[in-house]
Amino acid sequence: ALPIWNLIRYLQKLQDGYQAVPFHNYQHAADVCQGTHYFLLQEKISVHVQPLDIYCMALGAALHDFAHPGFNNAFLVASKHDTAIMYNDVSVLENHHARTAFALLGGLAAADGQLPGAERDVCSDW
Repeated sequence: ALPIWNLIRYLQKLQDGYQAVPFHNYQHAADVCQGTHYFLLQEKISVHVQPLDIYCMALGAALHDFAHPGFNNAFLVASKHDTAIMYNDVSVLENHHARTAFALLGGLAAADGQLPGAERDVCSDW
């Protein structure tokens, strides 16, 4: 089982990692979490999901725009931004959000000594 304090700490770090941009900020993430919760409570959906599905959807809603820089994919690609180059101009922000959110998770696990050496080294490089 996942210790609840680890989840709480991760969610706090997620909130801290949302930038102070006009739309893709932590309030937007909270709104998406609330909308996801609402839909998961609907009978037509709730009968088809298991607890792990719910956990994954809630976590995905929380991290879906993590560390958003405030610019869209088209701007990042057109301006030859380092992030666009890193992802070869393909799904730039989507890849960025996933990588940074997983790196945060890896960093927390590494700090707690919960990752083996090689994996800890990879996560700490992010």
